[in-house]
Amino acid sequence: MRYQINPHFLYNTLESIKGMAVEDNNKKIFNAAKSLIQVFKYSVKGEDMVLLEEELDVIKSYLNIQQIRFSNRLEVSYSFTDESLKCQVFKMLLQPLVENSFCHGLEPKEGKWELSLRGRINKKGTLEIVIEDNGIGIESSILQEIRESLAHADDKSSAGPGSTITNSRIGIGIRNINNLIRHYYGSPYGLKIESTEGIGTEITIEIPAGGAAYV
Repeated sequence: MRYQINPHFLYNTLESIKGMAVEDNNKKIFNAAKSLIQVFKYSVKGEDMVLLEEELDVIKSYLNIQQIRFSNRLEVSYSFTDESLKCQVFKMLLQPLVENSFCHGLEPKEGKWELSLRGRINKKGTLEIVIEDNGIGIESSILQEIRESLAHADDKSSAGPGSTITNSRIGIGIRNINNLIRHYYGSPYGLKIESTEGIGTEITIEIPAGGAAYV
């Protein structure tokens, strides 16, 4: 019953806030509440797999909230081919990675923030999604450790108690998404990461274009 009441209460509360914003002619609060409602409704949907265009819609809602919070400081660009948007992906595949880019790459950086999301079917017939930011980047030693961890997906010894990334939300989040992809699609697929301190970070996701997980 708790899981039924709380989402219902939260949804109604957000709708009330949106209504009050309309009465007060406050467009920022209205748009923030509307975007948060969209994220909330999406997160509680039962499907495990969704079209990439659906996943992208919730990312746009999440980033719309951030743009409202930080005014004109955040600039976001999207470039997705029509065929890529029709591919199936895991629900909430992108959100943790985009949040990582925002929280750990962009927020600590002074000045203008830039975030780019791109998607296409590459020459190998694979769905390729790129998340790129102009944030502070990742320290070279941590980046190397993350890469080694990605190369040994599902190998717990690759990130043991002494590992730097066990205390890094960046490493844990990336590693968990990579393990999920490898588990369902096999070792040819997963995440690749490029990063330069002071310049930014680029994460590339590769999964089968059809999106049907192996069983």
